[in-house]
Amino acid sequence: MKEEPDSLSVPYNFSRCFNDQCPQALKCLRYIAAKNEITDYLYISIVNPARYPADGNQCECFKTAVKVHVAWGLKRLLDRIPYEDAVSIRMQLVVPESVMKFIETNDAIKVREVQNNILYTYQKDISKHVPTSESNRINMVWQSMPSQLVKENKKFIYGVTKPGGRAKDFEIAIQWLMDAGLVYKAERVNEAKMPLKFYVDISGFKLFLLDCGLLGAMSETPPEKLLVAENGMEESKGAFTENYVMSQLVATRDTSVFYYSNDAKLEIDFLIQHGGEIVPIEAKAEENLRAKSLSTFVASRPGMHGLRFSMSDYREQDWMTNVPLYAISTYF
Repeated sequence: MKEEPDSLSVPYNFSRCFNDQCPQALKCLRYIAAKNEITDYLYISIVNPARYPADGNQCECFKTAVKVHVAWGLKRLLDRIPYEDAVSIRMQLVVPESVMKFIETNDAIKVREVQNNILYTYQKDISKHVPTSESNRINMVWQSMPSQLVKENKKFIYGVTKPGGRAKDFEIAIQWLMDAGLVYKAERVNEAKMPLKFYVDISGFKLFLLDCGLLGAMSETPPEKLLVAENGMEESKGAFTENYVMSQLVATRDTSVFYYSNDAKLEIDFLIQHGGEIVPIEAKAEENLRAKSLSTFVASRPGMHGLRFSMSDYREQDWMTNVPLYAISTYF
């Protein structure tokens, strides 16, 4: 049996470690992943060398390489199950439980029960697999996500997580949530130039949840409010929309997602590299198509073309293309 994991099984955003002096290196998944073939990626995430502990046995970033679960024979697992049952089981294997519940019941309240159970399971897993001191910080970041997203300026603020909180208090907790795939990170850039990675401002970033349904459950937003346009929740509606756009961009693209802001309070929701070009993106919750920041940003950069995702129909203009929110995954 192959002892070291295939590099293709290591998530792109999984942080690797190149500490050859660590006594636990050969047992650590981060080190093994770093030593495997990684030439497919132009950029990778690594553990900050400045945070290597003097005693490697106390490393807070250690990830055991011991396999926990192995499953064989899934290809023919359902062959002897009656057809009607097999269809249902196959649906459950590929369709999220909350979506299945809505298909079965058409009841948003039942879906919310499923979402709350998922959140409870996440918290139990965090407590089970992480030392108590760090699990508390992880839960602080996790629980602060709705408050972080509803702010007009959605830059992550450590003080929202804990009064007086600083980067050094929560950077490992944030990285843990990213490695687990529970949050997505959009870093701030101070220039819209290729490659965007060169212009990252490490002091500014936004965090988004992996799923808008879970955001609704975490924020205790009544399900019925999410199903109507005029619900009196303009600020939170914007938060849900940006979170949705981010999750779609992450799911359909292999490159990083950024955002732009400057001292003049001009902010672009998202910036991506696509087809050799820098593409600024604005997210709109409804059909309000005013895009002052986007038009100003594009006008000052000849040759740039913007994107706006909104509830409006597809339309092209000289400086910008409007794409319906439902079509993000098929646009790129």
